[in-house]
Order: sequence, then C-alpha cells, then structure tokens
Amino acid sequence: MKYLRGFLLIIIFIIGGFLLGGWISSLSVPKGSGLAGPGIVAGSGILGAVAGIIISIILIRTVVARRIVLLNIIFGIGVLITIALITLHNIWKKENSPSDDSKKITTIPIVFQKSAQLGLGMAFPDMYDQKVLYFYSPNLEKSVDDHTPTDSLVFTKTELGISITSAPPWFYPAHMKMDYEILAMKAISKTKDWIQLEVNKQTGLTHWVDANKVVLKDWPDFLLSTSSIELFDPVLNMPKVRPFDHSSPIQIPEGNIFTPIEISDEWLRVKVLDHNYKKIGEGWVRWRRENQLLVRYNLLS
Repeated sequence: MKYLRGFLLIIIFIIGGFLLGGWISSLSVPKGSGLAGPGIVAGSGILGAVAGIIISIILIRTVVARRIVLLNIIFGIGVLITIALITLHNIWKKENSPSDDSKKITTIPIVFQKSAQLGLGMAFPDMYDQKVLYFYSPNLEKSVDDHTPTDSLVFTKTELGISITSAPPWFYPAHMKMDYEILAMKAISKTKDWIQLEVNKQTGLTHWVDANKVVLKDWPDFLLSTSSIELFDPVLNMPKVRPFDHSSPIQIPEGNIFTPIEISDEWLRVKVLDHNYKKIGEGWVRWRRENQLLVRYNLLS
C-alpha cells in the first residue's frame, strides 16, 4: 500500500515540478525569442519534473506510510493551486494585452524601402536536403556549433513539391513563390561560417544563418539567371552601344523585353526582344551605380 501511495506522490511531484518550472521560466523568457522560447520553457519544466522525482523519492524513503497520504493531499492541493495560478495569469495577460484595434492605432506603419543596402546578391536555402533553416544572433568569431538558434524555417516535401510549414512572424523574404519552389533572401554580408540575410524586405530586418545551409549567388550570377530585366528609369539609364556613360544610346521602342547576356563591372549587356520575343537589337545598360540597384528583374518568363 505504501508503494501505491508513493507512486501517487511521485506522479504529483512530476506534474507539479513540470508546471512550476515551466511557469517560472515563461515569466523570464524575453519577447521575440521565437521558437527558442517554447524550448526554454519545456526544458525548465523537465528540470522541474526531475527535481520533483528526486524530492518525492527522498520523502518516500524517509516518511512513514501514513504520512505519505497526508503529503499526497497537501501537494495535490499545491498542484491544483499552481494550475489555477497559471490559468489566472494567462487570463489576466490576455485581458490586459492591447486589442487588435489598439495595435493598429499605436503601431508605426511600415514604409517600403527599395534597397537600403545592395548587399552581395541572393541566397537560396537548400530546401531539398535540409528540413530546417535556423536563424541566429551569433558571435561571428565562434563556429555555428557553439550557438543556439533563435528561430527557424521548417520545410516539408509533399506530392506537390516543397512547402514551408513553420516560419517566424517577421519573415518576409525578397522572393517567395513556393509553387515554383522559389525562395530567396538578399545577402548583406558574409564571413567564413556565416551569412547575414535580409529576412524582411520591408523593414530591412536581418538575421544570420549557417553559410553551408544556403547557396549564395552574387549579383552578376543572379541577374544572368533571371528571365528578363527592366529599367527603373529608362530615360536616365538608356541602353548604350558600349558600356560607358558617354557612349551613344540605342534608339528602341518602349515596352521591349531585355534579356541579360553578359555583365562587365557595373554594366549589363542585354538582348532586346519585341513582344513576339524576336531579337531586334543588343545594348548595354547600367545595372548598378555604387550601392544602388538600377534594374528590376523577373525570375519567371
């Protein structure tokens, strides 16, 4: 009978330790922890449960059988009180959090930024061989293995292709068209082990990822892989006969299609197609000037 009462005491301490450890941890987890937050809370809950097992075993071995019944009652009530406190805290937190309407009023509207930084090019996650792409806030002098991710993208293979099953709320990449399995983020900077990616094209938010988990295409390689390009300002950036600012412009009708052929420094040689995709000429256009991108590009035909 003592063992049955003891087993019940262990169960109560496991539940109580898990709830208490997880709750206390949740109060100290900072906002914006992403997927790392639930992991921290769960880990603390497990530690609390282990502590509960140890304490309950010590009590069973040292307390007489009749006292165990009293302990079951006392600590059972304690678990119920803990559950009630957690429930009340969550209700209070929900009632005192800003409503959707108040968020709309107080939130500063996001202004689209064309390109605050030109960056290195575009980075493509290896969605075929990697199920998860982890984001970090790293010490760049240390290796990836020495860090804990702050958030992640989770990929799943389906009959229709690859889809994203989990993503951070701030994730808004440069290009995402999963029905064509296209996912690209602007690469801002790079070290031996790390690549800094722009993960929100509206706010300019950046995070670091393992350099071995993405394929980096610098701007020349990326532009040459696009279907066509367009000029932000066709008047100031007219196609030229040669790749020089003082070279003679090429007179072509508006609305034609420019297909990339060759890149030389800040100049891009294009094939000019009419609406029937027939070649009507060639020329050079500036694709960048210092840190400013001067062309739009189309990934698909």
